[in-house]
Amino acid sequence: VVQSATVVLEVGHPALVWERGWLEGLLSGTDAVRVRLSEGCDVIEDDPHVWLDPDCLQLVAERAAGALMIAFPDRSPQIRARLDSLNADIRLARSSIRDRLADRSGRSFLVQHPAWGYFSRAFGLEQISILTHASSDRGSARLASVIDRAKREKLRMVIVQPQVNPAAARVVAEEIGAEIKLVDPMSRDPLVALESITLAVLDATAP
Repeated sequence: VVQSATVVLEVGHPALVWERGWLEGLLSGTDAVRVRLSEGCDVIEDDPHVWLDPDCLQLVAERAAGALMIAFPDRSPQIRARLDSLNADIRLARSSIRDRLADRSGRSFLVQHPAWGYFSRAFGLEQISILTHASSDRGSARLASVIDRAKREKLRMVIVQPQVNPAAARVVAEEIGAEIKLVDPMSRDPLVALESITLAVLDATAP
């Protein structure tokens, strides 16, 4: 139960209104230490998925580990060891993704929900989104615009995520003859999410 927590790790992004609203009430009167994991990352105003940029992910890991080492000093050596291991994995992932996407710089890929802004920024890509953040309404004008651009750029894949109804993606995919690819930006392991989107983008932007 969150009220009994010693440390509360929150994304701390302005788009996550529930964190500010619910946590304020839930933690009122408790001694819990709140840690904003996104602090230090160059946040995108309407995109809370900060962990999808390896640089931001490393900052998130370091802030989380730092808070836990202060709260649980007796576990500090183990936490530090796990942080060092994770940072090594993040560095390896960053280098591998950068190498594989080097010749895709400037390319665009089509998504239903704009969850991949940090990934796109980190690796010189552009996501074209059917929906906007916090909206399931595609809108006829926006839908027509996305379909037109997708046809011009000969995009043949729509990346969807399990948290969002794929109805709008199906409409676009049918109109442009595209494949639908499921990738989860909320995977419990962010390195899995990074690898999955990398493979999807490589497939989506293949010659």
